[in-house]
Amino acid sequence: MKIVEFILILFIMLICDLGYCQEDTTNIKKANDQFLIQKINNTNNTPKDTIKLFLDDTSYYISIDDENYFDKFKIYSNYLCSGYGPSYLFSEKLPDGYYCLYNITKKQAKKIKNIEEYIVSSGEFKNGMKQGAFFFRFIPDKPKSFKAEIIIYFKDDLVNGAVIERENDKIICLGEYKMGIEHGFFYFYNRGAPSIVLYENGVKVKASIFW
Repeated sequence: MKIVEFILILFIMLICDLGYCQEDTTNIKKANDQFLIQKINNTNNTPKDTIKLFLDDTSYYISIDDENYFDKFKIYSNYLCSGYGPSYLFSEKLPDGYYCLYNITKKQAKKIKNIEEYIVSSGEFKNGMKQGAFFFRFIPDKPKSFKAEIIIYFKDDLVNGAVIERENDKIICLGEYKMGIEHGFFYFYNRGAPSIVLYENGVKVKASIFW
């Protein structure tokens, strides 16, 4: 765990109710581990029959530069809080399969040894619906300035499970949903003023802000 994340967790544990916060900080660590495991799976353990898409395959995705992007982004916007939107979104109701979209053309891919580093979106469609974990990456104008990554869990096209947003390898937003409804643990970093909220079936039952 990075030093900054360790200090953040230690700080929260010291200033709030011990039992409640031990559970919360454990959830943060689990979410971070969950994110890393999913990211590793996306880059190293993609299914053998993965459908690999490149920038040439324009019918399978929509980019942030497309004029219709924000109409499609509405599906995701209610679940994201970091301000970053995925640079590429898959088209809806794709044929069944596990897809990986790379931020390069097919011609460029032939000259690159490890194309997995260029994955910008991945996930599985079953019966035309998003199922399981979907990975997204936001690509800034200056790629080396920072990086932002998102994982959203779906069931039958509805957000079901964790939504994890990271910036520069640090969790800045985390939420848990049950078939599109807030249900579980929510964490917001808020640039130095972390807050933790607990929801049950869309109703806020407990909240804490740490300064």
